[in-house]
Amino acid sequence: QAQFDSLVSFCYNCGWSDMLFRMINTKQPVEKIVSWWQTHYITGDGKVLPGLIWRRKVESEYYRTGKVNLSRN
Repeated sequence: QAQFDSLVSFCYNCGWSDMLFRMINTKQPVEKIVSWWQTHYITGDGKVLPGLIWRRKVESEYYRTGKVNLSRN
């Protein structure tokens, strides 16, 4: 359920990502998926935004662990 929920959050905020879903559907290692997830869709108006870095981290870690950690550390 956590994986589904984290993907819904991602899609709601970013839209569809062919690469992310290709990685999931081809059963890439979870750590590779999480690494990609945390480094993409983190910019706004051409700038890396700390809030988007945090959001991608929360989503991807929820996908990986099933636990939500909202701390900014």
